[in-house]
Amino acid sequence: MPATTGPTERRALILSVLGTLVWSLDVAITQLILPEAQDSLGLSFTESQWVFAAGLVGFVAFGLIGGWVGDSRGPLRALRIGGGLYAVSCGAGILLALAGQGGPFILTRLICGVAAAMLMPAAVSVMTHTYPREQLGGVLGRTFGLTMVVTALTPVAMGVVVGAFGFAWAYLPMVAVAAAVVVLARGTSAGSGRRLDKPGALLAVVGPGLLVVGLMQAGSSGWTSPVVLGSLVVGAVTIGAFALVELRRSEPLLDVRVFAIGSFVVAILVILLGALPQTLSGAFLLRYVQEVLGVSPTVAALTSLITTMTIFALSSSAGRFYDGRGARPTFAITVTGYLVASLLLAAGFWLGSIWALVPGLFVIGASTAFQASTRTHGQLAVGPEQRGSAASVFALSGQFGAAMFVALLTTVQVQLVDRALTDGLTDPLAISAQELVPMAIGSAIVMALLLIPVTRLPRRPT
Repeated sequence: MPATTGPTERRALILSVLGTLVWSLDVAITQLILPEAQDSLGLSFTESQWVFAAGLVGFVAFGLIGGWVGDSRGPLRALRIGGGLYAVSCGAGILLALAGQGGPFILTRLICGVAAAMLMPAAVSVMTHTYPREQLGGVLGRTFGLTMVVTALTPVAMGVVVGAFGFAWAYLPMVAVAAAVVVLARGTSAGSGRRLDKPGALLAVVGPGLLVVGLMQAGSSGWTSPVVLGSLVVGAVTIGAFALVELRRSEPLLDVRVFAIGSFVVAILVILLGALPQTLSGAFLLRYVQEVLGVSPTVAALTSLITTMTIFALSSSAGRFYDGRGARPTFAITVTGYLVASLLLAAGFWLGSIWALVPGLFVIGASTAFQASTRTHGQLAVGPEQRGSAASVFALSGQFGAAMFVALLTTVQVQLVDRALTDGLTDPLAISAQELVPMAIGSAIVMALLLIPVTRLPRRPT
């Protein structure tokens, strides 16, 4: 193994922020520009959802391979590869969008997701390779807070850019950030040298990828469509085959025995289920306030500042809280907060007022600040040689949860648009918001049940 010339703590912190920022900005900007992209590229409502969904598919399909790159070759090399691929593909996407090429532009979104699958776990791993364990909660909380505040402020400025020059130019900051990652990720960092498990890698791409495709297509084609059912069934069977194959490999892509660790599994559930209130306050809310409440892209972006500034204000304190108090109270605050936020957002959408949404946005911000430490706890519960893959699993959980809930919301919206055309209704999105109340209540009930295993968590990873 070559000698390592890893980053200093300061450079590791900067790389972690920038590496995370690429995908965080991408998701935020993509949510913001969907209405403008739909009009500019001549896409249908369903097609415009793939501007967002294509990135999810790429991220989920290649998530475990991205984690393997960081584990095997070291996080610095993963950051260089992911940053370079993202800068090239996103830059090409800008040119294609300016040329009005909707299909090829969506393809570049897929490649950006693949690049982010390497960037996100490596951005966490570079910190666990550099900082002592007892400081990780605080420094990762600070990283998360810095990332979120930049993610919030940039779309505000990009809202002005979208209105003046078109949506394509809103992606330019991500190209610059990805290029900066490539430049700063110099040197080498320790990797396990673990060989790629090729059968496992193939199954890991096909299974999760088909599941997300099935979920996203369900919004327009319906859950009983042969394409949707086929994608979901084959995806689920492939994931089962992946688990069986990995149990028999001497160097698996992911050691599936980590799912026997309680802290790891509970952290995944918190991240997965927390995607519902996050989706309600993200993609759906930005589109809702623009298309139903009639606000501008700039004002819509300002709305997202409520959640993000709350995260920024609390993230460092939440990390230090975890360092001092441990897992049980940290997980409990996260889960209880998402429970309350689900109910508050449902009430806000039902009332149809941007002001009624504000309390829920504050609570989501606070819960998400504490959620960052649940990822830290779950990652530390596994062995060092699998922490890159573990970080990928947590990232995949969040992205899969987002895909699942976006699919459910899109299904509701498409059905209500059809009903609106039939019955002469004029506000199908407003009606769909009201119909989200049962979904939000169901999410709250699930979160309440999740508090049961949370109370049995060990205070520290064992």
